[in-house]
Amino acid sequence: MLEYLIVIGLVLFAGWWILSPLLKSNSTDSAVIPKTDDTLGQLEYEKEETFAAIRELEFDENMGKISKEDFGALKKQYMLDAVHYLKKIDELQENKSKRKDLGEEEIIDEIEKEISSLHHGGSSKQKDFFCVQCGTKSSSRQRFCSSCGAKIMKPDLA
Repeated sequence: MLEYLIVIGLVLFAGWWILSPLLKSNSTDSAVIPKTDDTLGQLEYEKEETFAAIRELEFDENMGKISKEDFGALKKQYMLDAVHYLKKIDELQENKSKRKDLGEEEIIDEIEKEISSLHHGGSSKQKDFFCVQCGTKSSSRQRFCSSCGAKIMKPDLA
């Protein structure tokens, strides 16, 4: 009889331990979404994430991982998101900059220039590359990925 009580107790404990994270009301994970107290900081974070998504999308398109149609649709959506974040940031900063007077096309051109400058950073800056197998960032001096061991493909940057 004691054995049954122990087994039932262990089963109930295991069930509680497994289900407790699912039953919590807090649905956001602080390790994934940074906690920012101010809206401006959150918008800056979202803008940078959108720029990173555009760079990753361009990389995937260059590697042939995504079709031209999907690339066009996704890039357009990310650009619209970036325009939205830039306008919201300007509204919060109450900035009378030229961006308020610009239309959507001009802001998209500005975003393209910023992404291009990130792609073709200064020559004094050390270039970073990403593993095509696992996506881990590696420096230009590495020949193999430190995470998965795959050979790092370095484009000709001449």
